[in-house]
Amino acid sequence: MGTDSATTPAAVPGKTTLYLVCGFCAIWFFGLVSLAIWTTNLPVLNPRQIERASLIVTGIPSDLASGRISIEFVWKGTIHEKSVVVEDLDRTEATLGEPWVFPLVDAPHAAGTHAVAPYSESNRGQDPNRPQGLLIYPASPELEQQLKSLLSADSE
Repeated sequence: MGTDSATTPAAVPGKTTLYLVCGFCAIWFFGLVSLAIWTTNLPVLNPRQIERASLIVTGIPSDLASGRISIEFVWKGTIHEKSVVVEDLDRTEATLGEPWVFPLVDAPHAAGTHAVAPYSESNRGQDPNRPQGLLIYPASPELEQQLKSLLSADSE
């Protein structure tokens, strides 16, 4: 009895190709994961909001209910006080004791107070209970660099 070539298992062609494809997929996956880790949570300032703000400060909230912040640095505008009151500060993402960048305009309701600058035409007059209408930014070196470049582009 002879061996039948139809019943003997043949070598699977392309096993090396399968390994190469799997290796490529693994490298691709780890590359995407590393990009996601290195680029997440980068600060992004809203250029329209920065342009509309008459006063931009880095400040530390001292009382969310009253809206009082102590000013650490003035980026745009002029102010002589060491602290200011920001309307609806308790409706922002601000946390006590943490530095934040506040793009501000004069508050329409009370003299001597400020409000967070609107970031688009559509959020003017928007329900103040909606937090997306009150954009402030956690202070960081990356954000400060972006703010410097936006302000220098505005001055040109």
